[in-house]
Amino acid sequence: NHGYVACQIILLYALRLHLRGFRCGAADLFFLALSLVAVFLTRSRAGFACMALLATIYLVRNMLHNPLILIGGATVAVMGLVVADLASFGSLEVFERQVTAFQFYDKENLSGRDEMWAARLGTLNQQVHFWFIGRGFGTASEFGDESGLHSHNLALHVISETGIIGLALTAWLWWVLMGQLWHIPCKGRGLFWGSAVLLLFSLSYEVFYPIPAMQHFLAFFAGAVAVALRSEDEELHGDFVGGDR
Repeated sequence: NHGYVACQIILLYALRLHLRGFRCGAADLFFLALSLVAVFLTRSRAGFACMALLATIYLVRNMLHNPLILIGGATVAVMGLVVADLASFGSLEVFERQVTAFQFYDKENLSGRDEMWAARLGTLNQQVHFWFIGRGFGTASEFGDESGLHSHNLALHVISETGIIGLALTAWLWWVLMGQLWHIPCKGRGLFWGSAVLLLFSLSYEVFYPIPAMQHFLAFFAGAVAVALRSEDEELHGDFVGGDR
């Protein structure tokens, strides 16, 4: 599943950003280019757009200290993507596909998602009480062949199975979590920005929902958050490796 692979790469890079404090050395630029190329080759257009956004946030924040970083980082990233495409496929096929990620307003680039969303909304409208309570966990596949097994939209998928009540609870949990990640005393807030772009990814995929297609991603994300919050605790109490604990 290309979306699943792209999500893992983005999260792994965000965790590295968090632990490195948004530093910008040669190794950091190398891992930036490597992550962009890896997501690029997954053929996930939504994943590539989100990874490009995270890279832009990283480069712009560092550009405030050294304007040449943006030019150098962008040049390395573009060259890496083109070389990877030519080396792996012998043409610009993948490059041309990924460029359409930034043309999300064109329904031709939605891969039928607009039709799936319309079908899912139509099913909900037929039985209005499902808007409030949903049909229960694991019932997304029962919405009909027209809407597919999944909603390809996190909010719509949550409503389908748990209703607006479940969506409100999910939104509250995310508000609390993002607040915690924002207030971690580290430079750059890498995991906060990584989580933010993954939430954008969820507009076209059920990134943060327990579906078979995403396998162990939620466990990976929970582990990353635990590492981030643990680093906050050590920062506040001075309990670093080799300390009193």
